[in-house]
Amino acid sequence: MKSFNDYLVGIAKLLKTRGSFVQNFSIVFGGKSLAVILGIFITPILARIYSPEAYGLYAIYFALVANFSLVISLRLPMAFILATDEQEFKTILKVTMSFVLYLTVLILLMFLLWRVEIFDLFNAKKLNSVWYVIIIGTLLHAITSMLGSWNVREKAFKVSTTVALSEATTIKASNLLIGIKTAGNSFGLIIGDLIGKIVNLIFQFVFFIRNRSAYLIPCFSFKLQRETLSKHWKYPVILLPTSWIAVISNNLVIFYITYQFDISILGEFSMSSSLILIPVNLIANSSQPILMQRMVELNNDDKSIAIPLVKYVSTIIYGAAICCPLIILLSEPLISVFLGDKWQNTPQIIEVLSPTLLFQILFISLAGVLIALEKKERLFRLQVIRLLTLSVLFVTSNLLNLDFYQTIMVYSVGFSLLSFVLILNILKSIDALKSNQLIWPFISFISLCSITFLITR
Repeated sequence: MKSFNDYLVGIAKLLKTRGSFVQNFSIVFGGKSLAVILGIFITPILARIYSPEAYGLYAIYFALVANFSLVISLRLPMAFILATDEQEFKTILKVTMSFVLYLTVLILLMFLLWRVEIFDLFNAKKLNSVWYVIIIGTLLHAITSMLGSWNVREKAFKVSTTVALSEATTIKASNLLIGIKTAGNSFGLIIGDLIGKIVNLIFQFVFFIRNRSAYLIPCFSFKLQRETLSKHWKYPVILLPTSWIAVISNNLVIFYITYQFDISILGEFSMSSSLILIPVNLIANSSQPILMQRMVELNNDDKSIAIPLVKYVSTIIYGAAICCPLIILLSEPLISVFLGDKWQNTPQIIEVLSPTLLFQILFISLAGVLIALEKKERLFRLQVIRLLTLSVLFVTSNLLNLDFYQTIMVYSVGFSLLSFVLILNILKSIDALKSNQLIWPFISFISLCSITFLITR
């Protein structure tokens, strides 16, 4: 049996191994960690500058942009990593750019015709005066996401980490400067996001694309577009609906809160959710692209993926078993000290949402594994089940006339139970449950969270 020292020596060796999963993960995780540390220091200042309403408007903006930017790429960037040669990759990239432009024009026309009705639906009438930021944000998010997939294809994790850190720094700095200059203008957070994406593009061109900018010139040949879509039809036909349903499922709670309550309550929920999402973004979004790449390599070499996957999942669960109780215990004193009186309801929201942390990390990571293993149909079915179940939860909450706190309690419990079942289904489909090694990690997580929650009551 290996000693703890041997284990550390093994990790150190992998960190030095060029292109290993551990080295790639450490690079991305390190960059994300710096971005998180920056956010932790800046958020208390921003929370005192901007109102809950400003955060609510930003939540609506981001939810709409997330949905639109996903759709206009047709999910073709996910095919970058599977392209067998440079010419095929170049063709997919050019075709993707053409559809990004086509569909952005359609969204522009939609907002020209129906923007008043769209913003009224979400109780966000203030966005009527700056409706064009949705179009600009959609285009910028789609292109930067596409370039991120290009980074993954070439294993340019140092570049992607540098770009992401620069973007995060720019966003926070812009939010701070705009907030101070305008005394917390409601649109300051949105403008900061747009500036951050522009910086992302600049850094990608400087450090990564360089003399390959011709790759980004759209392909307007209908023949090439037809051939590319015919060859990679699963991405727009199966993976796009699957991913879109996932995004809608994640944003459903935002849409329901702003429709049923008001934009300020949404702002408090958004702040709470963003704090909970810090470890999700740090862990899941750092590991997913690298995990996907590793699963593709193992699968192509006919090696078992179950063992490394079980180890990854176990580590995440044990980490969450430590983090979630700490979040529950420390949220109230920390929020009251750092965020101020405007956010007095935030600690209670964080406590209720904390169990969802683990399941968001695991579901994001494992969904990427299914994509890498070409199990897109299974993922689509699971995402449909997820969306329908969450829709039933919110319809029930509406019929029972539940207040805001009752609603998020139902959402948290329902989301956690549903995600648990779906995660087990994913693990079973790739033979990762045979060893029963995940029983104790899950028991530890549930027990520690339950005990901590009961103590704080």
